[in-house]
Amino acid sequence: MICKRCGEEKPAPNDQRYRICEDCIQESKREATRAPEKTCVKCNQVKPAVDFPAPRVRTCRKCVSQRITVINKKNPKYKEYQRAYTLKRMYGITIDAYNQMLESQGGKCLICQRVPKERYRLRVDHCHKTKTIRGLLCNSCNSGLGRFEDSVDRLKSALRYLEAHELRHPAK
Repeated sequence: MICKRCGEEKPAPNDQRYRICEDCIQESKREATRAPEKTCVKCNQVKPAVDFPAPRVRTCRKCVSQRITVINKKNPKYKEYQRAYTLKRMYGITIDAYNQMLESQGGKCLICQRVPKERYRLRVDHCHKTKTIRGLLCNSCNSGLGRFEDSVDRLKSALRYLEAHELRHPAK
């Protein structure tokens, strides 16, 4: 294999995603962790390291965003594919399983019982310790549980707080 970075003929690395030799891979990793600035491989502009999504990523955020926009325009099913991939990777479920859960809940959030606005989807709520799925929640309820770190004691304490406050200051 001819390395795209150094131009030398070297054996292919174990990870076939790279088109550069093992030496260049290691060097780029070292550069990525110490460089305050990096050069984007797409636009060839030198930019601060914070303009890149991750230390070893060599394409700036702007170029990544442009690429995703082009992909979305060329392939309208890309978003569906991306959603299916994310559901499978993050929660181990298919879109069909998600849709069955959604139907069994009547399309409503399990906590507030509201139907999300048209362009929003219910989020998959899961236990962070056991990774088991509990149900589908709207963004507000899912974020609320996350803020309470899924702690039943903290939620009960918050409920007592709200109830005590409501008794002192009844709603008009």
